Amino acid sequence: MTGPNVDASDAPTRRDYIKYGGTVIGGGLLAGCSDLAGQNDSGSTAETSDGSYSVTMSPMGTVEFDSVPQSYMSYRVTHADMGVALGVGDRLKAVYNIGQYPFEFYDELPGVDIDVDSLSEIEVNSDYEADKEWFYEMNCDVHLMDPEYMSQWLLTPDDVDEIAQSIGPFFGHYARRRIGEERDYPFLSLYDIFERVSRVFQREERYVAFETLHDEFISGLQDDLPPESERPAVGLVATGPEMVQNDEFGAYHIDPGYGKKQYIDLEVENAMEGVVPEDTSYAQVDYETLLDADPDILMIHNGIIGTDSREDFIEQVIDPMREHTLGSQLTAVQNGDVYRGGNNTQGPITNLFQTEAAAKQLYPELFGEFPGFGRISDDAQLFDRQAVADIINGDL
Repeated sequence: MTGPNVDASDAPTRRDYIKYGGTVIGGGLLAGCSDLAGQNDSGSTAETSDGSYSVTMSPMGTVEFDSVPQSYMSYRVTHADMGVALGVGDRLKAVYNIGQYPFEFYDELPGVDIDVDSLSEIEVNSDYEADKEWFYEMNCDVHLMDPEYMSQWLLTPDDVDEIAQSIGPFFGHYARRRIGEERDYPFLSLYDIFERVSRVFQREERYVAFETLHDEFISGLQDDLPPESERPAVGLVATGPEMVQNDEFGAYHIDPGYGKKQYIDLEVENAMEGVVPEDTSYAQVDYETLLDADPDILMIHNGIIGTDSREDFIEQVIDPMREHTLGSQLTAVQNGDVYRGGNNTQGPITNLFQTEAAAKQLYPELFGEFPGFGRISDDAQLFDRQAVADIINGDL
């Protein structure tokens, strides 16, 4: 890719580093990545003379590995996406709810290909329980799942212990949201978790490159944001074709956690403050409550923007709101500012795409209109797809 014309006396901007800076990443920003090894703090990697090593992260504590895992499964997108970002996506064997995984994002990364047809789906029964025998059939070297979270939902604590000891360890950390979630261990950020996972696969250099690209991308966007007083009040809501027909909505806080990371990074105003109780992340509301809050922009949370078409979304969600007596009075509906939000279990790759989409949806006058993925021209992209692909493929 050819870079922009930059006067030799001018230092490149943050966005230049990301959009045109594959050579910048390859030219020295990885210095210091060797410092990741041999630390003894939380998340440390300890190696022994026989090649085995251990990685520490809550809630598991220290997990020992005889060798680098050659197969893994993930419950949600978050940890699976980390494996893809580290270049081990071909080792992914199973995820939960394949239909909600935005594989379309990978199609935009040159040379990055995930064989969706080869993936298995984590099976659950009507009581939302998984059969531990299925885990034996999959026989994965590591399960990128939070064992405490899995013990509360899909498996019993005894099953989790048995799978970890007989098949492969659990290594994951649930931090999608924090309000209303009780945990007896500290929450980690998306990139804190990503760093630990990179140590599991011994791919720390790719993590450092990815973190650098991410940090420059986010800081570049933030440098361009308008003053706080001019930023939109955003209402995160959940609804769908059936819910909207019944005047049902779920309202969310924009609370810490990787589920809403793009809105936090874009520093929007939380329109649902005062609507959703402070001790919970979510509340069921009707049109009257939405109208009381009257957000400038409505984001349909977990709408998974990589799937379905804008036309379907308009027909199934927006048109019923326009036709409703109260819905039609909402500022966001009147101004055409109702959008599909991103997957709320995003990983590092999906977060880049979903942050780009949110930036264009929330600030089109600054970052350009969002036409839908696959239709953003190269000069309108806010981060360089080739640079991301290069990191994934180990071209550092």
